[in-house]
Amino acid sequence: MIWVIDASVAVRWFLEQESHPHADLVLERMLSQPGKFAVPELFCFEVYAVLCRLHPQGTEVFTKGMAPVLNCGILLYPMTESLASEAVYRCG
Repeated sequence: MIWVIDASVAVRWFLEQESHPHADLVLERMLSQPGKFAVPELFCFEVYAVLCRLHPQGTEVFTKGMAPVLNCGILLYPMTESLASEAVYRCG
């Protein structure tokens, strides 16, 4: 099974007031077992946009903090027609 990580979880890694032990555990497992995780196409853009609005050093935090995540081997998953067709059966 591959776990798909939502941007709302990743934001918790960088914003002190939003931190949560479960989010930290997701990050730890993602870095140690990257083959079990994927992120959707807009993941990085969503995280970046939130950090730029809510963190005083949003760009720097994103660049420094997301590099290990993006380079650890997780699947960066684009939306495709076949994925959308499959997702219909899993939603709802």
